Order: sequence, then structure tokens, then C-alpha cells
Amino acid sequence: MPHRDPERLSQIECTAAELFGRSGYYATSLQSLADAVGLTKAGLLHYVGSKDNLLTLVMRDVYDADAMAKLGADGNDQPVGTVSLPGYLRDIVAQNAERPHLVRLFTMLNTETLNPDHPARQYFQDRERLLEHLADNPCWRIPEGVDVHATLNAAMMAMDGIQIKWLREPGRDLVAMWKQIEPALFPETIWGPID
Repeated sequence: MPHRDPERLSQIECTAAELFGRSGYYATSLQSLADAVGLTKAGLLHYVGSKDNLLTLVMRDVYDADAMAKLGADGNDQPVGTVSLPGYLRDIVAQNAERPHLVRLFTMLNTETLNPDHPARQYFQDRERLLEHLADNPCWRIPEGVDVHATLNAAMMAMDGIQIKWLREPGRDLVAMWKQIEPALFPETIWGPID
């Protein structure tokens, strides 16, 4: 493959993340993206190969790279079992509050994957399997008797719902919204104070 300027590719990926987040994968044309980054459609394809490949690059190089940079190289800055599940989720919410454009991207694409032919469907299915793996191999303190699968599933559904409301109502405080529902998800009588 011909030489591709990494800074130019990064610009394309970041612009695509913005456009996919705003309009969705299907409604974003390669031509509109090419126009936004000052390239011809052929020039854009020189960098990304195809629209499906561009989506893969966006999720890997923009969405996942940003999340890993904020959570630490291994996804957990603290030794296993030193933080509670509620504290871990609170950290994710705080991180997401700083990156609304990527939360919008995630939410838009996740919704579009209701179409079984969507090119990101496998990405989101793999993500669900990762949550199952995390529940089977928790890296957080879990009180005895708590069903970690059910708790993590409920918490992730609550997080998705709150993030949609937050995106729909700009100016709201995502962290404050999460803190309002924490007592229902993680009662202090079971979990103790949240880290």
C-alpha cells in the first residue's frame, strides 16, 4: 500500500468519528467526508480503503484508543480487587462526561446495529461478550451474594439510558445524573460507600 501520512489519517478518522456520531454510518457519505477533510473521494479511499474499513479504523484508533488512554494501558489503573464495581463504573461515567462526541458516536452506531447487516454489529456483539467475560472474571470487589452478571448488565443498561438522555439534553451533568441512580443500583447496605 502506498505511503499514508499518519497525521492526515488521524484527521480523517477524527472527522469520520464526528460525522458518524452526528448522522450515523449510513447517512454519512464518503463524498461528504472527503469534502470535510479537503480530499477527493479517490484520495480518501487511498487512505482508508473502504467505508467499512474506515469504520473499523474509527472504532479502533479513535474510540477504543481514547478509552484505553483514559483508563490506563491495561484498562485498570489499580490492582485487581482494590476498587469496587460502583467505583469503576463511576470512573467510566466521569471519562464519558469528558468525551460527548465519542459517546454520541458509540450511541449512534450501537443503535444502527439493530440492522443485522451493519458493519459494526460484530464490534458491539464482541463488546457484549467482553462484559460477560468481565462478569465471569471480575477485577473489582464484589460483595458476597451479589449476582455480578445481573448487576453489571443492569448498570450498563442504566448507563446507556442516562447517556442518551444526557446527549438529548445538552448542559446536563452526566456525573450528577449517574450519582442520582447509584443508590438504586448499588445500595450502601450491600456495597458500602462507593470508592
